[in-house]
Amino acid sequence: PPLVYWGKYVAHDNNRDGLGQYLKLTQNITKGVLDWHPTVLHDLHEAQSYLYVSTGTGPYNESLDPIQSNEWWLLAATEGVDGVLHLAAYMTLGFAQTPWQAVDVNIRGAQNMLEACRANQVRKFVFASSNAVYGYGSGIAGALVENGPFHSVGAPPAAILYGASKIMGEQLCRQYYQKSGLDYVVLRYSTVYGERQHYRAANSLYIMETYDRVRRGERPVLPGDGIDAKHFVHVSDVARANVAAFQSGATDVTVNVSGPAPITTGELVRLVLDYCKSDLEPEIRPDPPGTVRLTSGGAFHIPHDLAGRQIGWQPQVDMTEGVTRLLAWREAQEGSTGTI
Repeated sequence: PPLVYWGKYVAHDNNRDGLGQYLKLTQNITKGVLDWHPTVLHDLHEAQSYLYVSTGTGPYNESLDPIQSNEWWLLAATEGVDGVLHLAAYMTLGFAQTPWQAVDVNIRGAQNMLEACRANQVRKFVFASSNAVYGYGSGIAGALVENGPFHSVGAPPAAILYGASKIMGEQLCRQYYQKSGLDYVVLRYSTVYGERQHYRAANSLYIMETYDRVRRGERPVLPGDGIDAKHFVHVSDVARANVAAFQSGATDVTVNVSGPAPITTGELVRLVLDYCKSDLEPEIRPDPPGTVRLTSGGAFHIPHDLAGRQIGWQPQVDMTEGVTRLLAWREAQEGSTGTI
């Protein structure tokens, strides 16, 4: 076929002229790169097809905006993929410490991933949301169902920012479904806990803090009167929910992924004390200034009936079993490192 993509006056292998810079064609390309720092440079070579598509995996020109190269990488990572589980996000503590980055990651990051899935015709997108979309504070009470409102009065700003970012992510899923036909399922996780627990999540952190204090022989601390309610879900149940969302035919749905039942902070502390076989009594005192502690206004629960109907999922691990498994894992880790 004719060399339709080559220069009018150059019909030979001129890629080596990148070193010599003898041809005006090469000189102009080099000048364009140095003057304009293009994001994409279409470089043709007689040994390859006339139109070449980059894999997007780099290396990248150091003058590129990191956001641009990240978006390009997402296009490459989602090519040929059937489904995407979007977990990456900053949590409440992240919004308290670095709100600028947290907003960018949680909102723009979700949009970038959805756009890559749309471009590559990914079959299903599962979005890890949170019960933070119901908010915090005095308005949280009763059953928090999927069509419930968002509460913010009296809650820490970081918690509200986190919840709002998850609402934005959910609505971006809806928009891509309506405009592009991208199937999705939103899973609103309750507080996830379990083996391999880290120290970054505000509510799950409370389990680890309580265990650490009891192991040091210190009384566990109850912020308030101990009747504040929490709703946890074990990590193994969350993993099953993720798989169920992909395997089901459900789309354009949002469901709660919660444990069997809520628990008060007083009951949670008692589980830790019982596991440690400790007779220490909890100490009631307020948190130090600046502590991010997520509290509710009263007794509440997060029903997961809709998840059962839409994706065929129900939790299996109750709090007694879950806390036992978590602390047994923690002890095994301490034994392997020789620390207490």
